[in-house]
This record gives sequence, structure tokens and C-alpha cells, in this order.
Amino acid sequence: METGFVSGVNLITLVEILSGQKIPTKFTKTPKLKVHKINNCYIALKFLQDDLGVKGITISAEDIVNGDRLTLILGFCWLMLRSFQEPVSTTTGEKASSFEANLLQWVKETLADYKDIDLSDGFKSSCWSSGKAVLALLDVYDSNILNGTYSSVDPSQKLVNCQRALSLAEEHVKLPQGLIEPEELAEGTCSEKNLVLYLSLFYNSFKEKSASNTKESLEKRLQDLEEKVRFYEEENATLRNLRDSLKTQEVALQTSFEEFVETKTTLLEEKEEMESQLGELTVSFKKEKSEKKQKVEVLNEEIQVLKASADSNTTALQNEKDSITQERDVLKEELKSTKDKLTKEKEEIQSKNEELSNNLKRMNKMKEELEQIMRQQEQNHNKTIDSLRKHLLRHLQDMQVWKVYLESEREYEIDPVTIISNESCEKLDYNGQIASLDHALLGESKRLEKLIEERETEAAEVVSVNIGKKKKRIKKDDPLIDKIDMTKMKKPAGAAQKSARAGGSARAPKAKIKK
Repeated sequence: METGFVSGVNLITLVEILSGQKIPTKFTKTPKLKVHKINNCYIALKFLQDDLGVKGITISAEDIVNGDRLTLILGFCWLMLRSFQEPVSTTTGEKASSFEANLLQWVKETLADYKDIDLSDGFKSSCWSSGKAVLALLDVYDSNILNGTYSSVDPSQKLVNCQRALSLAEEHVKLPQGLIEPEELAEGTCSEKNLVLYLSLFYNSFKEKSASNTKESLEKRLQDLEEKVRFYEEENATLRNLRDSLKTQEVALQTSFEEFVETKTTLLEEKEEMESQLGELTVSFKKEKSEKKQKVEVLNEEIQVLKASADSNTTALQNEKDSITQERDVLKEELKSTKDKLTKEKEEIQSKNEELSNNLKRMNKMKEELEQIMRQQEQNHNKTIDSLRKHLLRHLQDMQVWKVYLESEREYEIDPVTIISNESCEKLDYNGQIASLDHALLGESKRLEKLIEERETEAAEVVSVNIGKKKKRIKKDDPLIDKIDMTKMKKPAGAAQKSARAGGSARAPKAKIKK
């Protein structure tokens, strides 16, 4: 009960259901801040006072939200019952002075055929504590509930009868048993308000049953009763807690009463003295009362201004909340779009990774094939180098042999020749073998060119001497020969060189080659 109306939403719903009207003021449906809850309760209370004209509301919005004023909340619930409960109709058509009187009159008319029921003392009658009045109402409501056992009810068994009556009412009429305690009803200490509230539920059940017995109405009635049961069970739990609290207060009051009796005598003695002072205080009190009344009026005006300011602040806060909610929705949409985009990019990256993996596999395969080709080419290249090296070395040896022929019939000795062996050349790398063979061939080529030039010069000198000798011999034999142009008898230098080379080659002795 203390926390049922804290948010203010249930209170607004209750007011709209009881009044049958929609509260036009905008309120917070899911309040989280205390200021929103206070504003909801304030809207409901203001609608009750200004639009529905309910008087006597003593509870404030802060009291409802704080939930620490149970007595005020119970008083508010009682005021709602008195204000919105439909007047009880009687067969006589007469109007009673109050709701309780109308309800009591309806009970009397309903139980008119039960002569053992005496309600002359109203809600304090003994038939309530004996349980027979409730059992009689159940028998009128449905005779199958008691199955004709009403006449055998012993009025002296109060507690048993009350427990049975309340249990049967909860089972068949769906009235909350926790609203009234059987012990309190049997002892006659049950609150009149609780009994009136319980009987009003009985009246509503009779009214609903007589109104319609169709299947749809029964189902609707069942749902309504279940809601009421839940509501009254909660209220009953609250009332039980209140009862325990009142019992504790009763013990405290008893102690206080004893202390009061002790101090009463002392107070009576002081009364006379205080009465003498009362006259003086009365005058000053009236004066202060007038001043405080003016201050209270000023404070009331300030309170109204503050309430109006609170309404405007609440509206501004609500508008700000709506704006934040819209921004949050926009951010959610953007996050969703970004998530979809990232998911798509992730799929594309995965696809590219698979493609790159396939390409890498193909490249590795191609690399292996190229390495195999390079190894094959290297083998072929090594074979070619071996063949080339052997031919170059053979050519180098041939050049040494011709060099010996060119040096034949000379008085000087030939230069020693150094020839690279095949075994030592194989130990070098490819570039080393090429450089070594190139150096050897280049040196031998230069020596051969030098010898050829020397041989050509010598051949030219030999030809010149031979021609001079022949001219002298001819002059001796025939003087006319002087007229002949002896220049025609000269051989070309190239022919003499070829002849010398040919003769030298034919007469070239074998020479030993120094390796």
C-alpha cells in the first residue's frame, strides 16, 4: 500500500477509471526521477480537486512518493470510496443519510427472510461477530454454497463461523479474506470502515450477478474480481501492518496513560496558576494569530507561484527528455547502419583474403616451377662452361705451338709460356674462369701480334736484299737491262710475308712448351 502509488502512474490510472474521464495533462509514463513521480501524483490530485470537485484531500504528492504516511494513504483510499462508490439502491427507494446507512439498509432488505438476523445495532450487531450475517448473505447469493446447512449454524461458535464465512466468501464470491481478520470479526473489534468496505464488495457482487449471467459478463466479472482481489489483498496486507503498528502504539499509549494519571494531579494543581496566565496569553495569542494568518496567506500565494513554476519546469524537462529520446533513436539507427556496413566490409575482406590466399598458393607453385627451371638451366650452363673452357684451353695450347714456329731460326730464346690447367680452372667460379681465360688469351694474342710484326719487318728486309743482288747480276750479264723499270720486279710486301710465314711454318721445329 505504501509503494503502490509511488510512481503516480497507478494513481492516475485509478482516477481515470473511477471518474471515467481522461486526464488531459501530460504525465511521465515511466518516471525514474523523484521529481517526475511527484509531478504525476500532483497531476492526479489536482485533477481530483479542480475537475472532479473532490473535497477533503489532506495528503500531498510528496507524502505519496515518500510512502511513509500510511494513515494518510488509507484515509485517501477511504475518501476515494466515499466519493466514487455508486449509491446503494434499496427496494424502498428512500435515500439514507450516508453511504453506510444505504449499505446497511440494503443488508436488512436482503436478509429480511432470515428472522434470526437482528441488525438493529447496525454494524455493531452481534450477528456480525457470530458470523451468521455473512453466512446468510452467502446463502442468499447462492444456496448451493451452504447446501442447506445454514439452519444448523451454532451462533456460539463465533470464530469457527467467521472463519468458514470468510473462507467461503473468498472461494465462491472472490472476496479478499485478508480484508477482515476472522479473529477481529468474532471478537467484535473489526473496524467499521473495513466491514463497510467488505460489504460494499458483497453489494457489487450481488449487483453484477443480477445484472447479467451471460458468459461474456461472467468472464468480465471474473477479471474485475481478480483485479479487485489483488487490490484488496494488498490493502489488507497494509491494514495488517497498520494493525500491528496500532497494537504497538496501544501498548505505548497504555504506558503513556499511566504516566498521564500520575501527572494529572500535578497538572490540576498547576491549572489554576495557568488559568491566571491564560488571560494574558490570550490577548497576545490573538495578536500573533492575526499576524501569522497574514503570513500564511502570503506563504499560500508563494506556494501557488512555486507550484505553477514546478509545472512549467516539469513540462520543460519532459520536452528535453523527448528530444533526448529522439536523438537516442537517431544514434541507434546510425549504429545499426554502421554495423551493417562493417559487416559487409568484413565479408569483402574475407573474400579478398581467400583470393589472396589462392594467389599466394599459385605464386608458390610458380616459384617452385621457376626454381626447378633455374636449376635445370644452371646444369646446362655448367655443361656449356665445361665445353667452352676445354676449347679455350686447347686454343691457347695451339697458339703456343705457333708461337714456337714463329720463333724458329732465331738466335734468342722464346719467353716461357704459362698455361692454366683444366683442374685448376674448374676450382674457380664462373666469373673467375672467364676472367682467367680472358687474361691468358689476351696476353698470348699480344705476344703473337708482336712476333708477326717482327717477322714482317724481317721478311721485307730479306726481299730488299735479294732484289739488290739480282739487279747486280743482271747488270753484269745484260747492260740493257738498266732501262727496264726494275720496280716492276718488286713483289708485294704481303706476298713476301706470306711466303716467309709459309716457309717459317714449314721449317718450324718442335719446341718444348713450359706449362
